[in-house]
Amino acid sequence: MKATKSRRLARGLATMAATAGAVVIGLSAPAQAAPAPEQAPAAAAVWCTYKVSASGGLNIRSGPGTGYSIVGSLANGAIVNATQTTTNGFRQIGSSRWVSASYLIKQPGNCFT
Repeated sequence: MKATKSRRLARGLATMAATAGAVVIGLSAPAQAAPAPEQAPAAAAVWCTYKVSASGGLNIRSGPGTGYSIVGSLANGAIVNATQTTTNGFRQIGSSRWVSASYLIKQPGNCFT
């Protein structure tokens, strides 16, 4: 009697899994591909030219915040391309390279994608 209930339960779970497109561990259900979610193409980042305005130079960090490690620096007056948008007050200047937006002065008419 116990084995019959277990088999019935297993069949019921397998049917539910097949209907929902799910996989239940220990039971086989027909594989069904889930429809791919629609995604808008990622917007291209807008980059602009900035001038560094930090008398002692500007630290380059590995991420957008002071808790990230310093990986380099820029001299006062240096010209750099950085993202127009900020994350936590930082602009990205390259892969894993971020600087504080507070010390950057946007140069007029120099933005691109």
